[in-house]
Amino acid sequence: MKDRQPYSLKTFIKLYNIIQIIGNAWLIYDNIDAGLFTKTKLICYSGNVMDYSYNYTLLRLCRGEWFYFMLKILDYVETCVFILRKKNNQVSGLHLYHHVSTLLITWLGLRYFAVAPIFLSIFINSFIHMIMYTYYFLATWGPEVQEAIAPMKQWITKAQMVNDPNFLHIFYIA
Repeated sequence: MKDRQPYSLKTFIKLYNIIQIIGNAWLIYDNIDAGLFTKTKLICYSGNVMDYSYNYTLLRLCRGEWFYFMLKILDYVETCVFILRKKNNQVSGLHLYHHVSTLLITWLGLRYFAVAPIFLSIFINSFIHMIMYTYYFLATWGPEVQEAIAPMKQWITKAQMVNDPNFLHIFYIA
């Protein structure tokens, strides 16, 4: 990319944001439909152990976590878009750490610690990402729309930081 012009990927970015919005909205719906709030115990307590049975609710929630894991892999497209658009300042050490560690933590949760509190953090994270990608989608429509939605950016950023899986999973695993 050193000797190339930056790519203009506006249509691709809009499509990517729509896919992320739909994917995260579907995860929210699927978790509710599977019984996250009605058929599971969301409080982390000493008796909250892995259930290796063929419990339909837990299998549905595990399937949702697997799709969440796939969305975390899809998040790497965002980094590729930054590079292709020559927005190298957005590919920071924190950005890379976040994406690599989130994928690893999600895999560990899926593989070794699939219990209701983890599913709750996925639900919350999917909700925040649905809002975040809606904001990004709207921002692609130009300066007038960006100006109208600008006040929401600080709240979305704060919600992202509080809801970071790297931060939340520490409490569930500890």
